[in-house]
Amino acid sequence: QFARVATAMRQGGTVYLNDAIASGNKDFSTTAMPLAMGRVALGVFSRRELAEHVVRAREAGLVCFSGMKLDKLKQLHGVVARGRVELILAGGGLAMALLKASAERDGRRISIGAAGDPAQREAKAYVPATAVEQARKLLATAEERGVRVVLPVDFVLDDGRVADEIPPDAWQRDIGPKTRQLFHDEALAWAGSTKRRVAFHNGVMGQFENRAFAAGTESLVETLKALHAAGVAVYVGGGEGRAALERYGSLGDVTHAFTAGGTILKCLADEPLPFLEALAAQASGQD
Repeated sequence: QFARVATAMRQGGTVYLNDAIASGNKDFSTTAMPLAMGRVALGVFSRRELAEHVVRAREAGLVCFSGMKLDKLKQLHGVVARGRVELILAGGGLAMALLKASAERDGRRISIGAAGDPAQREAKAYVPATAVEQARKLLATAEERGVRVVLPVDFVLDDGRVADEIPPDAWQRDIGPKTRQLFHDEALAWAGSTKRRVAFHNGVMGQFENRAFAAGTESLVETLKALHAAGVAVYVGGGEGRAALERYGSLGDVTHAFTAGGTILKCLADEPLPFLEALAAQASGQD
């Protein structure tokens, strides 16, 4: 199958330049295309993203992760294992998995609402047992590394109410006001005490496209702006995080906002980038 794809690609040209880092995460063509070409190169924009901004973002001492993509737990675990991060702020579905894992580890009972109900397994916000297990491993590594993991203490529910605990039949849609203040205070306290003056954020705290669930994300953008004003290099990764930054601030309020999400997370977690490996493999045979 690959041979057929490669043959078809060669009919369109023999020189390949990749300057689309945002499409390098899952796009098969970014891996297959270089191997089918005679000459390959990495574009100026992608080279600058990787050589300058990604290298700096990998030194982040503060990492803020949120959103419903539970596969981010794997990347976050990789970030923790690298031994650079000192403080993690987590929201969204990631926080649900971490809250459940933390409670089970400590022998406490906790409800993460409908997100933990197997009857809701088809829902996007459902948190399966496999995600809780991944979260448990992450917390264990964080404890070994001396990393503080700060999780939400209150929530905005799907009916708009604010609650410290999520009823079994409810969904959390945003972090609550106490959590917004907690995250802000933790971030600024970290900035005032650390030598690692780099922060990285990925995701959004709630369904910010709905005004009823936007306060957490808006508050986080204000926190990022405050960190940047305090001299911290602030990096934002992913489409949603970048969109939230532009809605509640501007790209100039942080050091850099990546267009790529998954690719940057892989870089921070020391995971291989197949499109770069393909480029390197093909380039090694060039004159």
